[in-house]
Amino acid sequence: MKSRKGYQLVDADGFTWLGDCPQWAAEARAAGMVVRPIRIYGPRRWPCSACEYRIRH
Repeated sequence: MKSRKGYQLVDADGFTWLGDCPQWAAEARAAGMVVRPIRIYGPRRWPCSACEYRIRH
C-alpha cells in the first residue's frame, strides 16, 4: 500500500482531523490548532476542501 505525507490536526477539545494539503494545515496552524506531520496509508487521495478547485494532492 502506498503512503504519502499528511497532517493530523488537533483542536482544543482533542478532536482530530486527517488531511494531506499543506495549505489546509497552514490555515489550521494559524487558527491555533496543533498540527502534526504523519504518514497516510491508503489507495487514493482525498479531494481537498481548502483548495479552490478541490484538487487531489
